[in-house]
Amino acid sequence: MAHKIRQLCLWSSLNLVAWAIAAGPSLRAQAPARELAGRLRAAARSVPGTLPTSLHYVKFAEASSPRSDLVEGADSGLVVVSFPVFQIRYPDRWIVVDAGFDRRDWTAFFGSAPVSYWPERWDTVRTLLRGASTVVLTHEHWDHAAGVERGSGLGEIAAHTALTPSQLASLLDPPAPIYVALRRDSVPAYRRLGVDTLHVLAPGVVLLAAPGHSPGSQWVYVRLASGREFLLVGDLVWNAVGLERQSQRPRPTSESLKEDRDAVRRQLQVVRALADSTGLVIVPSHDDALLATLARSGALQDHADLSRRP
Repeated sequence: MAHKIRQLCLWSSLNLVAWAIAAGPSLRAQAPARELAGRLRAAARSVPGTLPTSLHYVKFAEASSPRSDLVEGADSGLVVVSFPVFQIRYPDRWIVVDAGFDRRDWTAFFGSAPVSYWPERWDTVRTLLRGASTVVLTHEHWDHAAGVERGSGLGEIAAHTALTPSQLASLLDPPAPIYVALRRDSVPAYRRLGVDTLHVLAPGVVLLAAPGHSPGSQWVYVRLASGREFLLVGDLVWNAVGLERQSQRPRPTSESLKEDRDAVRRQLQVVRALADSTGLVIVPSHDDALLATLARSGALQDHADLSRRP
């Protein structure tokens, strides 16, 4: 009976989430966002087990860009674009969100464009990926996915990398040049996730399908044992100014990425409402200043925790 009740709750959550992501300006009202947050919280508690204890990130590369290249209508001041992976730490294991790229991938996509790249931090990322209980992607673009598509120890990493059907479809048949194509003969090595809008990955961790930036984009809700809550939104925005102003990427950039701009517009409304009314900490992947601020506050840890505990 308890299992059936839990399933009914999750189906109710799925319907609400699907409605919320498709909704329009009404999400500026705070009540729907609070209800959505409540459903995420219920889903995170729906499986037994210890909640994660901390949320970490490892920044292995950074580059500079005019803010106007990242956010439509923004000023042209230079900002740092961070390239991290995230570690959701449990007492006895960890989950990794996103997989990064090695230095050769940067050269393949950007040529001689300047980048600060730390090989020793990339080695840490590879250790995280090999030792993870599960690896998930916020989306399929090369700077988030290449680390689970090629490189040393790939077989070991692929075995605990969980891909959604939409992510797998994009990786096999890339809709834009910003993807690393996945070899078809490598597909059996990867774990498959279901097609649910909402998927409970582990105690305190819920995946929320959010197609728009890419067909397989998803957000990762994390609730720590301390009660602190996060929503990792990947590349919904490249800079937090986009969320504050409800501004997308410049249209030419968006079109080159094959984004669904209507979906991204609606999602910006959803996430802004969540941030304003529920206390969730919204974490876009590439805003270096925001990541540093969250680390200074103690919300995020700016290093990996590779310890093995009983």
